[in-house]
This record gives sequence, structure tokens and C-alpha cells, in this order.
Amino acid sequence: MKKQYNGLDLLKFFMALMVVMIHVSPSSHSQLLTNMFRPLLSIAVPMFFTISSTLLFCKVNIKGGGCIFNYCKRIGILYLCWLLIDSWFIIVRKPYFDMGIWQGLIEFIKDVIFGTTFPGSWYLSASVMGVLFVYSFSKVLGKYVVFIFTIIIALYVSNIEQLPLTMQIPYDWYAANLREEVSLSFPAQMVWISLGQILSLYLTKLENNKRIILPVSAGLSVVAFVAFSFLPLFLLKVMMVLSLFVFCFLVQLADNKIYKRLRNYSILMFFFHFSIAGKMALFCGFVGDTLFTNWLYYIIVVTVSVIFSEVILQMEKYKLFSFLRYLH
Repeated sequence: MKKQYNGLDLLKFFMALMVVMIHVSPSSHSQLLTNMFRPLLSIAVPMFFTISSTLLFCKVNIKGGGCIFNYCKRIGILYLCWLLIDSWFIIVRKPYFDMGIWQGLIEFIKDVIFGTTFPGSWYLSASVMGVLFVYSFSKVLGKYVVFIFTIIIALYVSNIEQLPLTMQIPYDWYAANLREEVSLSFPAQMVWISLGQILSLYLTKLENNKRIILPVSAGLSVVAFVAFSFLPLFLLKVMMVLSLFVFCFLVQLADNKIYKRLRNYSILMFFFHFSIAGKMALFCGFVGDTLFTNWLYYIIVVTVSVIFSEVILQMEKYKLFSFLRYLH
């Protein structure tokens, strides 16, 4: 199996741009643009989960479960770094010190585990918790059983309002005690990690049948995108993620260092953009709240995020600032 994943690196950067768009909403004054981008925005974070879990389980299939520990360690260091950067926000957001030492510590640990500390922390906690659950239960139940089970959970969360009140009790308990935004939690996102685990079993076969699968995956991506625009079903989202992943995995791109750089950009942008995305109302208060100014602010957020990413990548080359590599 090939070692360079230029297509996936490019896909991750594009999805990072979509994540920024989720929080800036440049198309809010245009229903046409809102509908046009909705399918892509819906798969931005799921694509991150799918790509990272596929590559992780590829290593697990070859080297064994020790890769899971290394993965969790790497994510844990990444979490700690951004936790320190956003410590001011965490302290202001929640009065841990006013709860007493033990109660405050317990509350803080709970928030770390379920990703309610700093913006974007839920993704890191969901990555670790989701991988541990998927890997552990797959050992007992099998990969496909776990995949079906995670689909059921995702469908439950995404259709909670259509279910009887008695069936909403587990959802309400989770929202009240662990994380209010249940859709942004590891139970709801495990399906993408499980999908990555299954994909990792077939990558070699995909490459061996590239001539047929590449155009088919491209066609399915377009069909799923168009269909989701009119009928936003969860299974269409799965088809979109799966087909787009396969296409970008198989597509042949000339080797270039830019792809690795874009991959690093995508991670740094993912966590940094929160620092300026929330200032959109302030910006529009000065220049006006229109479709043009919203897109202008989106471009500014992306540009500043890229500049920040490049500064970090340049600084980490020096021994004194080598620790900055842990930010991505």
C-alpha cells in the first residue's frame, strides 16, 4: 500500500476550510449558497474522523494494538498543549475554583474527558474515547457488528426529536450530565471511527481495482452530494464520506511537500480559528452585516489562520521552539 496520501492531505485542508465556514457562516444572507455548501459542511468533521481512524487502524492491522496507545498519547499531548493555550478561556467559562478543590477537580476531569473545556476540545476527546470504544468492542463483537451499532447510535442522536419522549431519556441524561451538545460527542461520532476501521481492511483491494473504483467513487460523490442537498439523510452522508474518501485516497497527485504542509495547516487552523471566528459580530458592527462583509470576514479568518500556521511551522524548526510541533 502506498505511503503518501497526498489526496487525503488535500482533502483534510479543504475540510478545515469547511470547519471554519461552519463557525463564520459567510453564506447566511444567501439561501442558495447555504443550500449549496450544506452537504460539505455536514461531512467536514466526519471526514477528519474517518481519515485519521482509517490510517490508525491500518497501522493496528499490521503492528497490533500498541498503536492505539501511541495514538492516544499523541492526541493527549495535543490536547494538553491547546488546553494550556486556552486556559484563560476555560477559567473564565467555568468557576472551577469556586466549587472547592475536589468538586472542582472532578468537574474539570469530566469536562476534559467529554470535551467541554476549550473550543474544539470535543473533537480530541471524541477521537480518543471513540477509538478506545470501537477497538475494544470490535475485539468482542466484531468490526461489522460495532459498525452497525454505531450507525444506530448516530441515527438515534440525529433523529432524537422524532422519537417518543420515553426514548429521549438517555439523550436528555447525557445532555444534562455530560455534554449538552450530544451530536458533538464520541457516542454520536463513533460511526466515522468505525467506518475508518472497516475501510482500513480494504485499502489494498481498492488500489488493486483503482481503474474501476476511482471513477465510480467520483460519480457516487456527486450523486450523494446532489441528493443530500434535497434530502439530508444520514445514510447519504455516509455515502458522501465513503465515496469522497475513496476518491481522494486513489487519486494520483504528484509528490510535493505542499501536501504535508496543508495537512499541518488543517490541524492548526482547526484549533486556532476559534480565537477569531467569534469576533464576526464585532467586525460586521463596523462594516455592516451583508453577504459581502460576511465572506470578507471568512477570508480574513482563513488568511490569519494560515499565517498563524505558517509562523508555527517556521518557528518549530528552531531548537528553542521545537515544542511547538506538539500543536499539530
